[in-house]
Amino acid sequence: MQNSAAYLIAVLLGFGLPQLLKAVYWSVRRRQVAWRELFASGGMPSSHSSLVTALAVTTVIKLGVTNPVAVLAGVGAGVVIYDSTHVRRAAGEQSIAIEQILRQHPTYDDSSHTSIATPYLTRGHTPAEVVAGMAFGAIVAVVVSAIW
Repeated sequence: MQNSAAYLIAVLLGFGLPQLLKAVYWSVRRRQVAWRELFASGGMPSSHSSLVTALAVTTVIKLGVTNPVAVLAGVGAGVVIYDSTHVRRAAGEQSIAIEQILRQHPTYDDSSHTSIATPYLTRGHTPAEVVAGMAFGAIVAVVVSAIW
């Protein structure tokens, strides 16, 4: 029976480490602790891409590339990565366009409005952010698989 610890550890590190890196980066840049960044989506590297890549690569290493579970993990990773670079990014760009239209309306009150188009939260990922996340996830998977 396979030890499931490697899969769980790969997933947790694949998601947690990029989030921690982003929080440290923004804490240094803003010169104050950026706790919010631990839970925010978006940014470099993509923690979602890292998570699914870590799981898929760990599965391939542990079970082999022809195992149906490895194929399923790879397909799932592809869906998540496609969604973050296409669907979520398009939705974010639409929210920016909607906010620009709202700002032109005479009754728009900027002081009481919470931005619906905060780029960091709604824009999805750029291809570079996704590739960096995938590389990070693959490294995590190799290291975790070597240890567990």
